[in-house]
Amino acid sequence: MESILSQAEINALLSKGGSAEPHTHLTAAFAAALDGAANHFQALMPQRVQIEGPYVEQVQQPLDILFMEDIVVMPVSMGSGTLFAVLGASEAQLFGEKLGGSMKWAVQTIFEGWARYLADSLSAINGVFMPYKLSDPIRMSRVQLSQLSVEKGSVLVRHAVCWSKDCMEVSFFIPKANLTRLIQAPMQNPPAYKGAHPSPQRAGKAVISQPPPVKTAIFTELRSPDQAKGDLPLDLVEDLSLEVVVELGKTIMTLEELMDLEPNTTFALEKPAGDPVDVLVSGRSIAKAEVTVVNDNFGIRILDIVPEKDRLLNNTET
Repeated sequence: MESILSQAEINALLSKGGSAEPHTHLTAAFAAALDGAANHFQALMPQRVQIEGPYVEQVQQPLDILFMEDIVVMPVSMGSGTLFAVLGASEAQLFGEKLGGSMKWAVQTIFEGWARYLADSLSAINGVFMPYKLSDPIRMSRVQLSQLSVEKGSVLVRHAVCWSKDCMEVSFFIPKANLTRLIQAPMQNPPAYKGAHPSPQRAGKAVISQPPPVKTAIFTELRSPDQAKGDLPLDLVEDLSLEVVVELGKTIMTLEELMDLEPNTTFALEKPAGDPVDVLVSGRSIAKAEVTVVNDNFGIRILDIVPEKDRLLNNTET
């Protein structure tokens, strides 16, 4: 894969302090997750996306020196260990604005996909299933970072995510105590990884010598409509097709009555004549309307829109 940046530019972007230390299995896990992470980004961006890395280094500086700005941190538990996904606050804000969402939405969107593929590669290398769970992102100032102590031997894994002429740094901070929890029982022959620039022929996932265990699906916590409001840019889903159903009325019948139905049978509905009909989307009533005729076809004229609070209540009750 041809690099978008020169090596000098990459070093200037990523080498902000700390010295490199070999972490073969950890590096292999992050490298194996790159294909999936790149595809995850590509689904969000119209431009071609390339990820440079992983760059694994031992942390030897205070966090407020390592990160030269406020950051947004998302704790990610994997198996019995925890790592911290990190994005610069200004880069998270710009990425969110680019896609029409908030900073929080940008961080969640970036790391939800990345964490899934990283958990897969760690599971493969360890030979055991590594369930993962994402916590809510937290914004931290440099003042707050300066108050945190860093255990010697902690590791930072950096990546440069680039598209068009833009790049942003995506990092994972791993405290020393969590290294052995994330790499629990490494394979004798981990997946081969050469250099900091994986080639297009690199395998997307690590290979294990025995069939992988059956996995239980891991879902992130659902948010209520009020919490999610404004987070999802509508232009990403506005082309989605939805079936609209107009319900004239309904009634309840016994099985015997249903079996007795035949041509010319009539029965009454539980809706008075002249009442508006219900307009349903995905089984939810969104409007009231009257029946009309449009070019020899039945049609409707919207009379009233069901208030949002009533639609949400209807959804909750269902």
